[in-house]
Amino acid sequence: MATLDAETRKYWQEHPDETVSIIVRFEGDADARAEALQKMGVEVKRRYRLTSSVSGTCPARVALKVARLSWVKAVDADRKLRIFGR
Repeated sequence: MATLDAETRKYWQEHPDETVSIIVRFEGDADARAEALQKMGVEVKRRYRLTSSVSGTCPARVALKVARLSWVKAVDADRKLRIFGR
């Protein structure tokens, strides 16, 4: 099972129909993994071959299913970062 922080998991479980932005890090061929994620309902926005990851959007319930895939290393909520109070 992929790493997914407890706070995000709880929120997604409580709001399964909310559309969420995610970053998925995985093992294996980038094209094959992106295609598999799209078939599950993830709208893949970007592919990052160097880090074996993709970003996209999907319902929270789909993101939870993605986190259970054997080839997924981590699923993170794609959030805006604040640096130095900006």
